[in-house]
Amino acid sequence: HGNRVSSMMELNNFKLHLTVPGRTDAEVGSMIYFSYPDVSPNSSEDVSKSNEDRFYSGNYLVTAIRHKINLFNHTMTMEIVKDSLSNKVNE
Repeated sequence: HGNRVSSMMELNNFKLHLTVPGRTDAEVGSMIYFSYPDVSPNSSEDVSKSNEDRFYSGNYLVTAIRHKINLFNHTMTMEIVKDSLSNKVNE
């Protein structure tokens, strides 16, 4: 029981809420790739630097979707979670 509670609490470490254009084929339980832009300043000598944040970009599990449909558009508010970092923090 203790391991399950601990694992469920860890899912809240990387939980994001996104509002995106609506799609009718989106499902809870799907894996998506989320690309978060890197906001650190660029230096002129670092041309090999990626444009993605190395901690927040990556594969996420969709845990909730709320569709909002009106006469003019369709949007989704998605809750996505990531269970770990793909890179070490001290790198």
